[in-house]
Amino acid sequence: MNQPSDNQSSDSAPAEKQYVKKRSSQQASQTNLSLGVIAGLLLIIPVAIFLRKGYISQQEIPIEKPLEPVKMIKSVPSIIVARKMPSHSEAETEILYNAFGDRIGTLFEYHLPGDRKITIPRAGFEEQFLSDLKSDEIPTDQNYVLDRLYFASGSSELNDESLAQIKATAAILQAYPVLRILLRGHTDNSGSEEINLELSNERAHSVMVALIKQGVLPMRLSIQGMGSEEAVADNETREGKMRNRRIDLSIVQSEEYGPSVYSY
Repeated sequence: MNQPSDNQSSDSAPAEKQYVKKRSSQQASQTNLSLGVIAGLLLIIPVAIFLRKGYISQQEIPIEKPLEPVKMIKSVPSIIVARKMPSHSEAETEILYNAFGDRIGTLFEYHLPGDRKITIPRAGFEEQFLSDLKSDEIPTDQNYVLDRLYFASGSSELNDESLAQIKATAAILQAYPVLRILLRGHTDNSGSEEINLELSNERAHSVMVALIKQGVLPMRLSIQGMGSEEAVADNETREGKMRNRRIDLSIVQSEEYGPSVYSY
């Protein structure tokens, strides 16, 4: 078997070394390239994320948007206050009118003796009556017109709108238990005097029954039908007839309750 000569071995050795060197050089180049790519990605990815976040934030939350809610919040109280302030028409609804079409004023709370409270309109029957009750002497010749009682035409039945004054009047009489009251009914001159007298008596009776239902003792009340005898306005006009159809109240003396003069 032939053995390689020394010349052959010496020629192959340099070629092998050269191949190894060349291979090592290629691997180093590939490694450097990979490291460069990785380094590049590490630099590019954060920049892309940063730019992306900035873009999204600018698209979804512009810089000027946060200022708008602050302005809106500051303007809310003034809007609420403006809405709470009643308009002219709303304020007008608080003004009451009596059964004769007179404007009598707004409702207010009045404190009666015995820690009683009632809600009554200004310049109405109740305020005038209470003002006289506070004086040194109760007048016996004064007739106070109950100005918020409503009857259907030709009827002695009180409607629901009358209940507020019935309740207030009953509360006043209960706060001043010494008083004895006369209720008088009046009509206009429509119809016969006989019918008017009967109707006026029935209407006074309806008011008396309504006060008794609110707790006023029956023996403190009396009634009288006056018909059209004591007109207070011209029966030739619609407004005059309206004023003549009325119930008035006066304080009377009684042997059981004593004289009507009473100091408070």
